[in-house]
Amino acid sequence: MSMDTLASDLLWEIFLLNANMDDDSYYKINSNTTAAENYERAEIRSRAMVTTTYTSQVCRRWRTLLLTSSSLWGRVVDLELLFLGKENWRVEVLRRTGISLLYVKGRFKQSVKLYVHQNAVIALLDREWPRIQKFHVTLGLSNDHGPLGTHPFWGVIQRPAEHLESFTLTLKVNQMLQPLDDTETPPIRLFLDHAPSLREFSCTDLWIRGPQTVMFSSNIRTIALDHTPGVLTNPPFSFSVPDCLDGLAMTPHLEKLTLYSALKSSSSGSSIKPTRNVNLQFIEEISLFDSPILLTQLLRHITPGDKLHRLKIHSRSYDSEGIRSPRDEAFLGIAELFSRYPRVRSRDPPAAILVNFTYDSLLIRELDVQNLWSSFRRGSGLHIHISGLRDSSYSSVSAIFETFSPWFAHTLTHLQIQTGHDTAGIDGIGSLFSNFLSVRVVCLNVRTPRVIASLIAPEADALPFPQLKKLELISELRLLDVADNKQAIISLLSQRRKAGNPIEVLCFTYMGRNLVEEEESFEWLEIFTGLRVIWATHGKTTREYVCGQWALVPDAQHL
Repeated sequence: MSMDTLASDLLWEIFLLNANMDDDSYYKINSNTTAAENYERAEIRSRAMVTTTYTSQVCRRWRTLLLTSSSLWGRVVDLELLFLGKENWRVEVLRRTGISLLYVKGRFKQSVKLYVHQNAVIALLDREWPRIQKFHVTLGLSNDHGPLGTHPFWGVIQRPAEHLESFTLTLKVNQMLQPLDDTETPPIRLFLDHAPSLREFSCTDLWIRGPQTVMFSSNIRTIALDHTPGVLTNPPFSFSVPDCLDGLAMTPHLEKLTLYSALKSSSSGSSIKPTRNVNLQFIEEISLFDSPILLTQLLRHITPGDKLHRLKIHSRSYDSEGIRSPRDEAFLGIAELFSRYPRVRSRDPPAAILVNFTYDSLLIRELDVQNLWSSFRRGSGLHIHISGLRDSSYSSVSAIFETFSPWFAHTLTHLQIQTGHDTAGIDGIGSLFSNFLSVRVVCLNVRTPRVIASLIAPEADALPFPQLKKLELISELRLLDVADNKQAIISLLSQRRKAGNPIEVLCFTYMGRNLVEEEESFEWLEIFTGLRVIWATHGKTTREYVCGQWALVPDAQHL
């Protein structure tokens, strides 16, 4: 079937897919060339507004269909491209939107020549504000119109937003113009506290007083506040933990919460002890970056439901007043905090994960069980990242891991373990997996022999991974040049064979450069009769060895 014979409703659906600005990548626009020259660049042609424009010029039928679809043109209000072209083209695109709701997207930074259009952009936003449904804009405000000035932009965002569903604003303001505290910040009321359709609220470096009533509502699904580190340690658009909890209590349907340097301590310098507990039954993602004291206060009073699958917590060394956090308070009692969280992903538990231990962080990430070397599962995949555990050790990081392991230990069949360069305290890692009874494949990165030895159980202990059939040792170095590595491998294989749980496949995978090692001999493994040895580079099998005999295996199937 050719495109000419497609039904109009199906054709319109295709045009609608092409008009999705969410998938547009922001490539640098060359403001020194004409609009036509920019439109010819492949990365620009793929943007929704350009694609829609060219589509309307293909044939009479397509043009008629597109020119009568005002809602479709309303979805492609790309500010950069509109102001790159001539004014009559900008007027024409807006005319084609009719009275439909608008999706507005664009970047106007101080470093871009298009910055000269700033006043015209803000005038357009002011005129079209009542019908904007999605607003995703990065804006650089000029030096004479900073947060303390009377720039008309501040007036735009203080108007009611009846139809606004998604609001993402990143401000680029000269740091020397940023207000120093709440008293120097304009008393702005976002959307005049009226945005009944708002579902997503995301701001970066928004220098107004917080919190704002409109961001905490029963309809809100996403709250994201990010203050880029700069001159200020206590940005005005921040709020105390009690204020945050009071606001979150008004968001029963919240799904994503991101707070980067958005919390502040009490003015007296002493910690505020909030009493409100907040249940976020629909929360899926939590990302927090702040001082350990503030993080602990907030987390202690948040109870998520079983939908939580992305948790990113980073503790910084200094609090909002610029005071270094006490050594023993970095995530004080974090294991206790997370032990209260329910077991997540009960409906779709992961079968494969990566666990990365370092001296001050823990990463747990769901993998694709069909291809452990592919990118991790995005979207709904489990992702836990706890970092900034200053003055910590493997033992404390391990304690946090033990808090999370019940979430997936019973379903896991494939496990990839990574460790930091500092292996102090790594000896006990094997004991952390005593309850992982279904794991059949373990991938272990090897930096020292101690990493391999960590899987050797003490005499009185049960073997970790009783169902283990395949062990993959990953290294960026010449792993088998180290005699101690060979001895650790022999000890591990011997223990498991003696216990009646032999490893059937041993895979050596090299991830570095120029690591061919074609002449490596495996005679030292021949005492393990029947053991299958695989040699791989970057996850792809190149050779296989069975009972002392080499054979090329171009498409060997892994367990």
